[in-house]
Amino acid sequence: MWNLLKALLLLAVPLAIFFAGGYATSCLSGREVTRGLPRDDPRTPLNLRATGYDAEAVAANWNTMDEARLTQERTFLEVDLVFPFLYGGAFLAALLLGWAMVGRPFAAWWLVLPVALVVVADWTENLVHLAQLERWTALGREPATALLGTGWIRLASVATTVKICASGGVLVLLLYLAVRVATDR
Repeated sequence: MWNLLKALLLLAVPLAIFFAGGYATSCLSGREVTRGLPRDDPRTPLNLRATGYDAEAVAANWNTMDEARLTQERTFLEVDLVFPFLYGGAFLAALLLGWAMVGRPFAAWWLVLPVALVVVADWTENLVHLAQLERWTALGREPATALLGTGWIRLASVATTVKICASGGVLVLLLYLAVRVATDR
């Protein structure tokens, strides 16, 4: 029973930090998050598009926002530069704790690598979006192909996909370790 409780805590603490932090990031910025929209809906947040996006999709997304919402989006991107420290640290701590509980069955870098990928990808995505949003608004919200650095948008799109896929890898590793902790193996 004690092992099951340890396993549940191993899962619950970083997930609670992740979801509470995501909610707090949205609240601090005033950003409205529209979840559950289809990928091709222009209101779907760019950071939730696992299959990526192009410059036209970015412009379409930002064109759905008035000036106040663009300011909220900019603030969200700035606040979201800090958030990876919190969730990355929480997931890495849980992974390393679970890894130690099961006797360190493999090299620790297998735990560090996916967390580092998530954090670096999240920063890349946010920094590119910040720079491109500034450029796009400064040039008058014109068509994406004329104003957005499509190579940069491609980089942000890849970073978003890497972030989401590596996050899945982190969750699989955490679940694996939690099951091992719960079964005492």
